[in-house]
Amino acid sequence: FAVEVGDRIPCVSLPHLDGEESCILESNPNQKYTIVDISIASCAACRVNVEQLIKLDNLTTDNTLTRLVMLNNNESTRKFARKYEITFPTAYDTKGLAETVFELTYLPYLLVVDERQIVIYKHEGVLSENDIQHILSLTTQ
Repeated sequence: FAVEVGDRIPCVSLPHLDGEESCILESNPNQKYTIVDISIASCAACRVNVEQLIKLDNLTTDNTLTRLVMLNNNESTRKFARKYEITFPTAYDTKGLAETVFELTYLPYLLVVDERQIVIYKHEGVLSENDIQHILSLTTQ
C-alpha cells in the first residue's frame, strides 16, 4: 500500500549490520518515535540525505530512534555506514521487501512513526532545514 500520514505500518523484518534481524520500526519502551530512512548507496540524493539524517539524529532526544534501511547488500551497506560514520541501527534489504511494502517510487524516503507504528510524517527527497525542524517539533511533543 502507498503509505500516507495516519497509516499504521506493518512490521518489515530485515537483517541489520549487527547481525540481528528485526522489525525496522521496533524500538525500546523508552522511545516514542522512530525515524526510518530508506536509501541506496548509488543514489546521489541519498548520500546527501544521510548527512542530514545524521544531523537530525544528533538533534533528537532519547525518545526517538533513528534507523537507516539500505536497498543494498550487507557489504555495500557496511561500507556506506563506515564511510558516513553511522552510529544508529542500519538494516539492509537485498530482496526489495521495503520497496514492495512501501511502494517506493522515489529515494530517499523517510517516515516518522509513533509508538503505535502510525505514520506522523512522510518525506521523499533530501531533507531541508525546515524538514528537520518540523520533525524535531513533532518528536518533542
